[in-house]
Amino acid sequence: LQNEDNYKFYVKTDIGLMSIEKNNINSIDFNFEDREDNEGFLNNLSKSDERYFFGDEQLIDVWFDPTGNVLSDGTIYVSGLSGAYGVTEKFQISLRVFDYLLGNVNFRPKYQIYKKGDLKRSNSLSIGGHFYLTGAVPHKWEFIERSCYSYDEYDDKCGSWQQIKSDEFSYELFLAYTSSKLKSSDQGRINLNFGSSIAQISGYSNLMTRVWFGTDIDVRKSLKLTGLIAYDPYLPTIAELFDNAEQTDIHLDFGFIYALNENFRVGLHLTSPFVGFYWKF
Repeated sequence: LQNEDNYKFYVKTDIGLMSIEKNNINSIDFNFEDREDNEGFLNNLSKSDERYFFGDEQLIDVWFDPTGNVLSDGTIYVSGLSGAYGVTEKFQISLRVFDYLLGNVNFRPKYQIYKKGDLKRSNSLSIGGHFYLTGAVPHKWEFIERSCYSYDEYDDKCGSWQQIKSDEFSYELFLAYTSSKLKSSDQGRINLNFGSSIAQISGYSNLMTRVWFGTDIDVRKSLKLTGLIAYDPYLPTIAELFDNAEQTDIHLDFGFIYALNENFRVGLHLTSPFVGFYWKF
C-alpha cells in the first residue's frame, strides 16, 4: 500500500501503481509469506518489522462493555457464555447462552449508527440494548445495610452484598463510541472506547447507571492488551464481596487477548470470570 485519499487506495504491483476504490473493498490483510502459521507461540510474540494496519482481532466488547464496533456481515461469534451473529455490516444480535439454559430468555441487538475515517484514524458509534424477558440483567448488586453489634456498640455500616434478582422483564440500554488510530510504527492500532448504560430491573425502583472508558492496543499482530476504568455503584469489587463492605464505585481492569489462530482467541483479565475464550468464523 503506497498511499490513499478519501476515495481510493494506491497499491504497488508488479505492473505498476494500481488504484482501488474504497467502496469496493471489504477488508485488507497482509500476507507475510505464510511464515506466521509455522512460527509457534513465542515467535509470534517476538518483535517484528512487518507492517500491519489491523491486528488479528477487532473487539466488539472490552470484556463485558461494548465498543463502537460490530461484527461484520455473516460473522459468527461463540464464547463460553454467549453467542452473536453479524446480520449486516452495521447490525449484530447476540445473547447469553448460559442464561438461556437457566430459563432466562434474552437477546442483545447492537446497531452502528455512525462510522467515518480512513486507515490512519476512524471513529464509530453504536447503540443497543440487552433485553431479558424472564429475569434480571446480570452483574447488578445492591448493598443491604443492617445494624450490628461490635465492640460494645452498634455499627450502622454493617451489611452484605446481594445480587438483584427478578422473574420479570428487565433491560439495559447502552451507547458506545470507539476512536481507532494507526500507530506511528504502522504496526497495529490504539483504540479508545467510551460508553454509558442504564438498566432497569422489574421490582427494583432505581435506574442503574454505568460509565466506562477503555483501551485496547495491538502490541503484536496476534496480541492485544486491554485496560478499563468504570463507574458502577451496582457492582462490588472482589474485596467488597469478601469484606461485606461498601468501599468504592470505581473499578479497574487490565488484561490481554491472544489470537491462537485465525478463529480462536483466549484472554485473561483481573475481574471475574478472569478467563475468556471465543471463536469467530
